[in-house]
Amino acid sequence: MFLVTEDLKVAVSTHHIPISQVAENISKEKIKKQIRVLNQTLIEDFCIQKPKIAVLGLNPHAGDGGVIGTEEIEIIAPAIKELSDNGILAFGPFLQTVSSNPANTKALMQFWRCIMIRGLLLSRHWLMRKV
Repeated sequence: MFLVTEDLKVAVSTHHIPISQVAENISKEKIKKQIRVLNQTLIEDFCIQKPKIAVLGLNPHAGDGGVIGTEEIEIIAPAIKELSDNGILAFGPFLQTVSSNPANTKALMQFWRCIMIRGLLLSRHWLMRKV
């Protein structure tokens, strides 16, 4: 799923599944595939020559160094590193709140989220600020 406004683009990883199943439905390979597709889409369809993609964590506080969850350490960060090593400008995992800070959204206008509802909330929050 890809949510698009004039100023913001949000891709989400999981779709219409219970929150209890989100962690088991993400993997390093799935993240890499989705972000590669997102990167190519931003280049080809939105004419963004070098997209900067902010990858947001799954857990509160992006896992807080493994205290709240280990998906960021074990799955998300290694996927980002491999993508970065292959020339994709992917950064993170960031706290969920990074995407609601206007200074961050000006620098990183493309976000990838693990959870669909958080992506929808980000898009709605962004649109409401513009009204």
